[in-house]
Amino acid sequence: MGVYVQGIYFPGNVLSIVNYVSTVFAAILYIIIFVKFHKANKAEIIPVISKQNVTG
Repeated sequence: MGVYVQGIYFPGNVLSIVNYVSTVFAAILYIIIFVKFHKANKAEIIPVISKQNVTG
C-alpha cells in the first residue's frame, strides 16, 4: 500500500511514519498553545467568574 503525492511515490511504511510524526508534532504544538493561552488568560478568567457569581 502506497500513495502518490505530487508525483512522488510514498510506500506504506514511510506514509505511516510521516503520519505518526505529524500527529505527535500536532499534539505537542496543541499543548504548547494551550499552556501559553491558559497562562495568559488565567489572571483574566478568575475576576470574570467572581463577578458573574456576585451579580447572580
